[in-house]
Amino acid sequence: MSIELTVDQTAAIPENAEDVVVIDPRTRRTYRLIREDVYRNLQSLAYDDSPWSDGEQALLASAAFAELDDTDYSHYLQDHP
Repeated sequence: MSIELTVDQTAAIPENAEDVVVIDPRTRRTYRLIREDVYRNLQSLAYDDSPWSDGEQALLASAAFAELDDTDYSHYLQDHP
């Protein structure tokens, strides 16, 4: 969804503002408009959707096996230390 600001709204935003508080007059909900570069930076910090590395997968498997019981499941992790 994209909303284009009016000339008056654009003029009301300080030139170097990183965010702007916006209030929906119908619901009184408060929103923050942030610059695209700030959003991209926050997005990269908040969520990593890259494929898991072999090390991450091995750590997850080890933790999962450790929760099962006292049985040694290490043979399932032969390729990973």
